[in-house]
This record gives sequence, C-alpha cells and structure tokens, in this order.
Amino acid sequence: MSFLLGFFIASVAVFGACAGQKPQQTHIALTENPGQISVTFVTTPANGSHTGEVAWGTESGKYTSRATASTHTYTDGGFDGIIFSANMSDLVSDTTYYYAVSVGGVSSNEFKFSYRPTADQIRFLSYGDMGIKNSWGTATLAATDAASGLYDLTVNVGDISYADDYEYGHNAHVLDTHFNEVEAYAAAMPFMTVPGNHEAQYHFAGYLNRLRMPVVGSGPLNRFYYSFNYGPVHFVVYSSEHPFDEGSEQWEFIKNDLEAASAPAQRARTPWIIMWSHRPLYCSDLGTWEERCVHEAAEYRANIEAMMVKASVDLHISGHNHQYERSYPVHGCSKDYSTGCAIVKSYHNAPSPVYIVNGAAGDVEGTDPTWVKDEKVPFRATNDDGLHTGYARVTVNRTTLDWQFVYSGSRAIPGTNASDMKDAGTVRDRFLMTKD
Repeated sequence: MSFLLGFFIASVAVFGACAGQKPQQTHIALTENPGQISVTFVTTPANGSHTGEVAWGTESGKYTSRATASTHTYTDGGFDGIIFSANMSDLVSDTTYYYAVSVGGVSSNEFKFSYRPTADQIRFLSYGDMGIKNSWGTATLAATDAASGLYDLTVNVGDISYADDYEYGHNAHVLDTHFNEVEAYAAAMPFMTVPGNHEAQYHFAGYLNRLRMPVVGSGPLNRFYYSFNYGPVHFVVYSSEHPFDEGSEQWEFIKNDLEAASAPAQRARTPWIIMWSHRPLYCSDLGTWEERCVHEAAEYRANIEAMMVKASVDLHISGHNHQYERSYPVHGCSKDYSTGCAIVKSYHNAPSPVYIVNGAAGDVEGTDPTWVKDEKVPFRATNDDGLHTGYARVTVNRTTLDWQFVYSGSRAIPGTNASDMKDAGTVRDRFLMTKD
C-alpha cells in the first residue's frame, strides 16, 4: 500500500512538472524583418511545460498559422519562470490579426492587433517611468485606448517597473506584476521600449530577457538601439544608459541612420523623424537641475544635437524626470541655457526639434512638482505643476503631428501608492506640428 501511495505521489510530481500553465505577461513588438511581429509570454513557476506556441489568423478563433516558441530563463532577482518567444510572420499591412499563445496545450485568452506599417496615418501612446505603484490610472486608460482599436504602437521611453527599488535579489516578481498589468495594451499593439537607468540592475538582465526589440546593428550594444519605419514616421531609438559620444557604436548608428532617414527619397516616404531615449537633452526640473538638466543634458546635446538639426528631426521624447514638460523648437543652447538658444515659436516646418520630457506614468518614487523659473529656461513652452500622472496620445499623418498629454490620475506622492483617478482623461497639453 505504501509503495502504491509513493508511486502515486511521484507520478503526480512528474506530471505537474510537465503540465501546461496558462501563459501570462503577453506582449508583442515589431522586429527588424518586414511583415513580422514577435510575441513574448511567461509561465511561472519554472517547473512547467517548455512547449509553447503562437497561433494566429485574420478571423477570431480561426487560426491558420502557427509558430513554435523558443524558451529561456534567467535567475537574477529570484526569477522563477520560463520565458517563451515566437514570431508571427508573413503579415500583410492594413490587416487585423487575432492570436493566442499556449503552453503545454493551455491557451491564453485571444488577443488582436492591427498591422499597419504602410498607413498614411498612425496613432501611438507614449510614456516613461512606469512602475507598479501610482500607475494604475495610466495602465487603465492605456488599456481602454488599446481596446478602441484606434492606436497602433506604444512608445515606452524607459524605466520599466522600478524593480530595482525593491529588495535586491528578490525583486523579479515586480517585473512579473508589471508585465501582467500592461498586458491589456502591450498584447494589443507593439510595445516598443528602450532601457532606462532602473533597468541597469543585474547588467540589464530583466530588460534583455523579457523584451525583444529590433536588432539592426552588429556591435556588442545592438540590443539597446534600433530604428524602424511605421506609417509616415521614422523612429530612432537609442540608449542613454550606454555611450553615445562621438565615435561610439551608438553614435555611428545615429549618424548613419539619420543620414539615410533624411535623404529626400526616404523623407518623401516617411516625412517625420521621431527620436526617443530615456534621459532628456533639454529639461527644467528643479530637483535635479544641476545634475541632469545642466551637466548631463549639455553633454548629450554635444553628442548628437548637431546631427539632429542637420537631419531635421521633428521630435525627441524622453523621461527620467517624473514630470511633464515640452519645449519650443530649439537648438544651440549653452550649458545652462543662458545664451545661444535658437528658439522659434511656430510649429510649422520647424527648423529644430521639439523636446518632450514625459516621465509621469506613475511609480513608487512619485511625481516631482518642482521647476526652475521661466526666465532660466527660455526654451520651455509648458510644464505641468502638481502630482499628476499622465501619458501621451499622438496622431501623425503625412502633414500633421497632433500631440496630447492626458492626465491619468493625481496624488502620485513619492514613497506611496496613493494616486487616484482625479482629472483622469483631461487633456493637459496639446500642440500641432505641421509641414508642407
């Protein structure tokens, strides 16, 4: 009898180790290959099935294509799970696809996305500095926007989850929580990211293992920068957490990419150039004024601003500072912005980029309501006071870029999870850029 009982227990243990688990944390991204979307999903704990796949098609519940997922894992932060990655290929522009992922025969819910790389107009959401506290409003509104079917991409400018603000060696669960919270929209449109300083822990292990972005270079840093065309926009993404000074791998990438993107034939196809990274090139936060807005920002401008102006870059988006501000079209400011600023207040055929700091999505560190006075920062067009969280809704066609910064909540008090939905949905800032 004891032998049979022991055999039963051992059999259950073996079966459990091979059983399927419902996938979670699903998110998609563009790849470097036309007609392809990558999908990443996770099961926890790591003792389950390693057999995963994605199935997709153009009708709900009718999947005509399938792809087997590769698997890997890592242990930094105490992560206990399996990460699955697969590609949906041979996608056709201007088509809506339905898909589900599965592990060991256990399927996720159905998701859908629209693939529109050749559209004349696209819409995207953008934010930075989003954790698992004070972020509920942003996640809720972004999910609602995604469900509307009106949006095509999410542009995340870094600091993803704030896991490193939690106990060292035991903080991978924060990333699990975050990717479950964003699944409603990250599985519904490409979730395009860049690392911030809060991804640097464990040598960027969380970022590199959980996020797959396009790979367009061959150097050792090629997982941290990329570019892609989508609709009428050429997007250029680079890491401010890695060198981008003259002669570096990233500098060479930015130089060559902007030269190609600004060539007349390419500009006719993608008339807008939008860049994003985590740390700002122009900012006016009082709390970090000397360190970030004077010293760091001036160094970054010295690295790439001349190339950006030469290529007629339209917009640069960053985060890092937990607040929202927008510049006029500007270039050439001295280190402390006291001289040299070439500023125009027209957004039609602007000769310089507009710089946006959009790091107010909500996190455990809260929102920073402090600013330097207007007279010290002549480039600043607007900034948001108070403790609001928010994100951007952006519409771009061939002649107009319509940017709206939308409140997603209030009371994002540092060190708390006290934010609420007050003022959520209110458009705090809107501006239009236009070109002939």
